[in-house]
Amino acid sequence: MYDVSVIIPVYNSSKYLRKCLDSIVFQTLENIEAIIIDDGSTDNSLQIAKEYEQNYPHKVKVYSVPNGGQGIARNFGVTKSSGEFIAFVDSDDYVDLKMYETLVAYARNHQSDLVICPYSRVDEEGNLLHTEMQNVEHSVTSMNSGPTNKLFRRDIWVNNSVRFSEKLWYEDLEATLKYVFNCKTIGWIDEMPLYYYVQRSNSSINLYDERVNDIFKVIDNVYEYVKERNLFDTHYNEIEYHCIMHLVFGHLSRCVGEKSWIKVHGYIKQTKAYLQEKFPTYYKNKYFKWENVKDQSLFMKVLKVVGLRLFYFNLFDSILLVYRVKMKFNKNIKRW
Repeated sequence: MYDVSVIIPVYNSSKYLRKCLDSIVFQTLENIEAIIIDDGSTDNSLQIAKEYEQNYPHKVKVYSVPNGGQGIARNFGVTKSSGEFIAFVDSDDYVDLKMYETLVAYARNHQSDLVICPYSRVDEEGNLLHTEMQNVEHSVTSMNSGPTNKLFRRDIWVNNSVRFSEKLWYEDLEATLKYVFNCKTIGWIDEMPLYYYVQRSNSSINLYDERVNDIFKVIDNVYEYVKERNLFDTHYNEIEYHCIMHLVFGHLSRCVGEKSWIKVHGYIKQTKAYLQEKFPTYYKNKYFKWENVKDQSLFMKVLKVVGLRLFYFNLFDSILLVYRVKMKFNKNIKRW
């Protein structure tokens, strides 16, 4: 058995793939496998992956599947994994060479079911844009939804039927929330970022895309999962918190790319109706009370407390207007 199975979905990322794979095969943790799933690439990504499989046969395994999206590729990768732990890396990103040695040691020393570390956003030249998840409150409400800065226990993942959404945006959110609420202990690394997210120059992060509406299907999936497993009994406030954050602050911040402000207002109304149906008393969530908001910056603390109240009183347009203005002056703005 490997210590860690690192699952890497690949689609047309030949420009970045060698740097990504070098950061995996040269990890200081020796007993590691890289599971590469080529998702129907049309460039030479598959050839590069097979080159690494030939050069590192004890560490690299390559599979090719028809193009179906990152969620399908990651779920397939989990079925091929054999590690005590599993991890996920995007093929245009890279990791610190000590990342998995550090995370595995922490998980074993502290019997952690999940370990989370800081990560840095960098441009294509490696210049730092900003670092996230560093020195945050050690609480499930501080956790980001992406899987790449985390280490998971494979048995918990498989035994609790955790899966990424397939053919939907926000596939990360469904899997991460399903996993975390089955955890007993979460470990946090604070010292330094270990994962590097490369923000491409052609990134469409600030452009409107109708697929942002996939969030409702993803939240539906999470809601039914936690309801069936009675996880609301012990984690209601935390589940509600994450749904509020991703619907009100995450989803709607992506809607500001829509040019028509009338349509943006319609998205706000749609989101509020959905949230009220799922969580009728969302506006009372304890994690949006001033004394319970643990964000590092005063701005984010005010945004959460005031923003949710403005949303409740149908005044959230003002928050999104401020966000739109900030986007014009800072293309690398952190997502809410």
